[in-house]
Amino acid sequence: VGRAGAAGVCIDDNTVPKRCSLEPGGPRELVSIDEMCVKLRAARKAADSFGMVLIGRVESLIADLGIEDAVERASAYAEAGVDLVLIHSKKFQPLKEIMATGRLTKPMIVVPTLFGGTTFEEMESCGIYGAIYANQMLRVMVRTCQPLASQLLEACSLTEFDVQLAKVRDIGKFV
Repeated sequence: VGRAGAAGVCIDDNTVPKRCSLEPGGPRELVSIDEMCVKLRAARKAADSFGMVLIGRVESLIADLGIEDAVERASAYAEAGVDLVLIHSKKFQPLKEIMATGRLTKPMIVVPTLFGGTTFEEMESCGIYGAIYANQMLRVMVRTCQPLASQLLEACSLTEFDVQLAKVRDIGKFV
């Protein structure tokens, strides 16, 4: 990952195979704190070679293990060498409570997919360092592409879409 030029990597404590954190149904299991710390220490060594940021992702709240487990894991992951902790949650309130404990030793980032109404100011005021908007652009693209896909089925050629399409060279510049 570092050789490819990545600025950072996020490693979570889900068991393998990984399931989407927001996928309903079935019990969610996490690896032990000790096992996760072994992974994070190894990742820290690898990340340092490339100057990469290491994020330890805590899934305790998704797995219904509670705030205390999330804080315990975040603290252990910090000790193992992460730069940031990402505590994933379906609601903002538990994250606010975690921040209020004052027990985190590394900055916390969040993924506000299910609490999109929480303002940036609210997150900042309780001490959250940053947020990852993991799928918002993809979701916009899907919504935008659905009508285009239907139009493509009816078109005679791609030239009908020339005014809508970005030039290939512009995509390369953007990437």
